[in-house]
Amino acid sequence: MIIVTAVVALALLTTTAPPTEPTTTVAAPTTTTAPAPTTTGVPTTIPEDFALLSDSTDGIVVAAPIEWTETNIGPVTLEDGTEIPYIAASTDIATFQMSFDAPGLQYIALPRTDDLLGLVHEFGPREGCATLEVTEYSNPVFEGVIQIGTDCGPDGLTWNMVVANPIDGTPFTALLQIQAADTERISAVLLTFNIGPNADAVFVTTTAPSTTAAPVTT
Repeated sequence: MIIVTAVVALALLTTTAPPTEPTTTVAAPTTTTAPAPTTTGVPTTIPEDFALLSDSTDGIVVAAPIEWTETNIGPVTLEDGTEIPYIAASTDIATFQMSFDAPGLQYIALPRTDDLLGLVHEFGPREGCATLEVTEYSNPVFEGVIQIGTDCGPDGLTWNMVVANPIDGTPFTALLQIQAADTERISAVLLTFNIGPNADAVFVTTTAPSTTAAPVTT
């Protein structure tokens, strides 16, 4: 699938939620206590009501609730023609991508960058949540930052966006967005998003390390 505006679908920059002035803060450096994968590769433990999704290249994997029946396993295409791994799952992907009116997740492997906060500012929501906080994120596989939004949209969803680099040096930056009313759903997603079994082949041929994110059309 080709998305001309490659990652625009990831950015919930405007929402249809009732106007709520968010309180945006950058927390002092701490490490999130969210669940996390313990090793690279396909997760060995997945909740019974979740299904494991792998993108079309097997470069990335994540589990999603089985009731999120709309799925997209990519890839998406950047302006320069590079295809990159992508996974989305929701009850309604189009609604999820544009608002806080549906639960869902998106996981994309962007060209590797050290400007993680830049990606948070580019692809994180700017309105629609009562509070937004950015703090450090670390687990045995990824290291970066996480944006957490509370009471988002008319149904008061919780929002998480992880922007992180693989610790083992695999040349991509993970951008994972999740929103749901049930925080246990979010915890399970955070526990299962990972580097896929074919990552060595995928990222050698499709993504080169860089210090800046690839340009996208917004």
